[in-house]
Amino acid sequence: MNANIRRQLPKAALFRAELGRQFYFAKFRLANAVRWQFGWLAITHRAPWIEASARALHPDLFDAIPMTLRDWFAGQALAGMLAMPSDPDSGNFHNNCGERFKGPAEYAYQMADAMLAARKA
Repeated sequence: MNANIRRQLPKAALFRAELGRQFYFAKFRLANAVRWQFGWLAITHRAPWIEASARALHPDLFDAIPMTLRDWFAGQALAGMLAMPSDPDSGNFHNNCGERFKGPAEYAYQMADAMLAARKA
């Protein structure tokens, strides 16, 4: 697990003591912590993240393909296209979806490429 991923994982204090809501004795094992309940007192000990538990709880941080500006522009363009009201005469995307879902997505990326070109100019 690299340092960039480790920085993005949720942080917590290494030791934490608090008053519990109920009076009982128990031990709980969490993904990266252990919690003991002694009567009203609850003590939590957090260990550094273990890669296996971090992958299970936060899969979005591992093996994720970062979103580019082109992807973001295409998503915004697609949202705008899908927000258009349906009009049978115009043949917009609401009426032509069926097997043509690929069309609006490709058009959204063409619009994103045009936005990037306009941005460079």
